[in-house]
Amino acid sequence: QAGDAAVDSRPAMIPQILSEQDATLYQRIFALQHDGKMQAAEKLLQQVDDRRLQGHVLYQRYMHPTAYRSRYRELQAWMSDYSDHPGAYRIYKLAMRRKPDSWQAPVTPQKWRNRAARDENIAQYHSPTQRSAGKQREIRRIRRHIQRLIGRGQPTNALKYLQRKEIDRQLDAVETDLARGEIAKGYFLAGLDAKALQQAELAANRSGNFVPQAHWFAGLAAWRQGDAERAATHFSALADNHLPYASSWDRAAAAYWAARAWLTIGQPQKISHYLTIAAQHPRTLHGILARRQLGQPLAFDWTSSA
Repeated sequence: QAGDAAVDSRPAMIPQILSEQDATLYQRIFALQHDGKMQAAEKLLQQVDDRRLQGHVLYQRYMHPTAYRSRYRELQAWMSDYSDHPGAYRIYKLAMRRKPDSWQAPVTPQKWRNRAARDENIAQYHSPTQRSAGKQREIRRIRRHIQRLIGRGQPTNALKYLQRKEIDRQLDAVETDLARGEIAKGYFLAGLDAKALQQAELAANRSGNFVPQAHWFAGLAAWRQGDAERAATHFSALADNHLPYASSWDRAAAAYWAARAWLTIGQPQKISHYLTIAAQHPRTLHGILARRQLGQPLAFDWTSSA
């Protein structure tokens, strides 16, 4: 019951990031730019007080396929200010194509490295299928091509490629589902939750033990569609998975969201279990949140040694 009360008090712990007015303005700006109405969007942007989403606004504008042609100076400035943002690599590649010969090259994209997750011994799936060196190279080429299409914002093309008979017959079931998990992620990031959920569940139902991100994106897509029960099932499956294919960050996040989802659908008896799982990973964001909600101490000393 301590866990239940802790979750009930959660909203008071989380500050409002954007004002209601700015949140509404940003929603209208993104919608206008999606429809190619850049001037109207720019007028609204001038009314925004909190500019922390400006990099994302400009990214959408500069990468619009038809309504805006970005200049090198704009792309260069974007890289100087937002090289740590999602999509920085795409902006960088476009900038390099449009860079005049005499101009200075843009800042290179920053790579975010999660050292804690990197240091874990996370297993990689290796197919038991016996393959020649040439076949193994072909499998790697297939994976790279799928990832490249997803990175370009083309999850549907990646799915069509995966479904080709000559591609499908070269992959085993888990390899296919690993690719489906990546495609589900691409759909989710594009806001296509129904398609994300469909692909993620296909992968999770068959190979969830080996493809933990399939449960993760199935849970997120279901949650965003308002299906908390479905989300809880997927988050719980990942949180309870003890095979070495998921990191502590994956499990902590899934457990924390499982607790939240079970609370939403009126099953508070499960909350403490999943918060406890998350709290077992105190060096992760969701582990810290869970420990706070359970009233457990944090193993960090934030005081200066000076």
